[in-house]
Amino acid sequence: MNRLSLLLVILCAVILCALAVPQMASASDHDLEDALNHQFKDKILLLRHPMGDESLHFDAQGKALGQRLEGAWTLYGAVQIQKIEVGRNKLRLQGMRLFVRKAPRGPVPFEFERFSPLPPIRPFVKIEISFDQPLVSAEQATALLGNVFALNKEDFLDSVPGFWREYLAANFNYDPGQSKEMEFTPGETGNRNSARSQSRTSQPAAGQENQATLGRIYGVGPGVESPKTRFSPEPDFTEAARREKYQGFLVLRLVVDQTGAVRNVQVVRPVGLGLDESGVAKMRTGTVDPGMHDGQPVPVEMNVEVSFRLY
Repeated sequence: MNRLSLLLVILCAVILCALAVPQMASASDHDLEDALNHQFKDKILLLRHPMGDESLHFDAQGKALGQRLEGAWTLYGAVQIQKIEVGRNKLRLQGMRLFVRKAPRGPVPFEFERFSPLPPIRPFVKIEISFDQPLVSAEQATALLGNVFALNKEDFLDSVPGFWREYLAANFNYDPGQSKEMEFTPGETGNRNSARSQSRTSQPAAGQENQATLGRIYGVGPGVESPKTRFSPEPDFTEAARREKYQGFLVLRLVVDQTGAVRNVQVVRPVGLGLDESGVAKMRTGTVDPGMHDGQPVPVEMNVEVSFRLY
């Protein structure tokens, strides 16, 4: 074989190798897509950072790209996955938003029932997750998804505001590894006291204070006067709840401290569809005179009902 022929053979080999690399990568991506779709298609995943945009973009650490405002998880958090695509440096997901409301046995996801005219929140959402290194396994891809979605109950509880955690810990089980029918199940009601006790003695969540900070907390009863509300704004109805003609009563437990400030708000009985966040905001912006004991203002714990009625 002469020198020219040898060079041609080497050149052909290089070209064939170059052509083979994308084909191998494409086959690998296809296998990875199949594995991810087999694992997650039709599953309802909960966003760690619920946002209402029709198109969401995250980096590999789960940070939202662009200026986006987070909202209520009962409005924007639940996404039923329809399709996952694996690109060279992106995971692309298509899904349908589900909305969460209170049912007799705990919070449940559901689809909008009123689509005409267009619903206030578009039901379909596209999600992109960018990454730098090629994905080589379904486990690696699942880890990326886990930075964007809460893939177990513990991560979900860490992602919600503090006023939700005690209720959800006791009344809401979430495991996307289970069958579709078992992803969301009622919690063990016996866990409520242990969840409440733990919340008082452990490091408080953002917006919460433990008993050591507040001092002795009184309950309304003999010798203790209840706090008095001087100004209480009307809670806002979310457009989603108004469209669904959805009404209900929210029950909150809270502490009014000796200055009249509202602290340690906790959901006791939720409503859903973003109304819970509206009710909490109402309580925090009202004006309250503190409770009294022996003529002195003291921290008082009490339950408050917030009514959401359409007239």
